[in-house]
Formats: sequence, C-alpha cells, structure tokens
Amino acid sequence: MSIVDAAQHDRDAEIALAVPAGKDFGAGAATEFDAPVRIDTPTEWDYYRRGGILHYVLRELAKLDRAT
Repeated sequence: MSIVDAAQHDRDAEIALAVPAGKDFGAGAATEFDAPVRIDTPTEWDYYRRGGILHYVLRELAKLDRAT
C-alpha cells in the first residue's frame, strides 16, 4: 500500500495522528495540547518518521557532505 493510500485509509477510518505541543505564556502560565498531524505525501511521512523536518534536512545535508 502506498503512503497516499495509507493516509486515505486512515482518514476513512478516522484515525488521526497527533503530536504533543504546548505554549509557554510566561510567568508560569502554559498550556499543553495534542496537535493534529496531516501527512499527504511520502516526503512528509519521511519528515514525520525521522523526527521532523529539521532532523530530516540535517540528515540529507550530512549525506551530501559525505558524497563530496
């Protein structure tokens, strides 16, 4: 099953991905919540699976550095 088909399956089955998030308002005031995740492409799935876009980009840059 392709990632696009899998994402459609999850939407049809009402399976939602979420990541913990929060906001610090200062002076000890904060809130935490689950932020929904929408994955539409195989590249986005790679970002999510590898810990986010920053981790993904750093790994890709490291690959390029080793190749040169």
